[in-house]
Amino acid sequence: MEMRKHKDCENRNECKRAVKWSFANAVLYDQQRIEKKLTEMARKGWMIEEMHGALLWTYRRIEPKELHFAAVYSPQNFGIDADSLAAQSTKNELCARDGWIPAADWETLRVYYNEQPDPVPIETDPLVQTESIYAAMKLRWWYYPFLSLGTAIAMFSAYLRNPRWSGGIVPTLTDPLFLLWLCFAALSVWWPLYQLWADIRWHRAAKKAADSGEFLPIMAKRIPDIYVMLLALVLIVIMLFITLS
Repeated sequence: MEMRKHKDCENRNECKRAVKWSFANAVLYDQQRIEKKLTEMARKGWMIEEMHGALLWTYRRIEPKELHFAAVYSPQNFGIDADSLAAQSTKNELCARDGWIPAADWETLRVYYNEQPDPVPIETDPLVQTESIYAAMKLRWWYYPFLSLGTAIAMFSAYLRNPRWSGGIVPTLTDPLFLLWLCFAALSVWWPLYQLWADIRWHRAAKKAADSGEFLPIMAKRIPDIYVMLLALVLIVIMLFITLS
């Protein structure tokens, strides 16, 4: 993606010294939270530079200012083919007319910023917003079942190869390590399938909200990723403690 160089970073060496990494804890489709976070960071003097997935983002130092951000979704990953690039270029030109400048990409998400005090929104129709996000969501659907199936096979294989659990059903079922491992395995298999179900559930509720002229945030209908990650981490730590003790 060809981005416009930030005005505050004309001195390249100075910019290199003014770059920081920050823990994002973001959900790709959580449009409103992403926009709010980037607005708050700009107020503190940090402009989004790169979005490295859900956990780490790169910011560049700028003068603290009030900026408006817009998270816009595409049914294709940004920059993957000629047709996609052409569509993106057209979109950028249309957005530029109202002062919207592309700042960063993350898969199917492109973030724009605007320095005007009261800019014209890029998207105003809740139904259009909902369908744009839903179309982007569906690009991930193909690998959710494969991820669950692959995890289930790997976990079952690990169970069969573990000599600790070869002494019979009763000793195995009463082993605290096995019970924790079973919880971790179930969580690992369930989570990708839950993502698929949560996407569909949100879309149904969001369409109803859009009919009333409201946009339903995605996190209104799903469990935050960070909660599941923390639970998985706790299970791993406890299993390691039992194994080493």
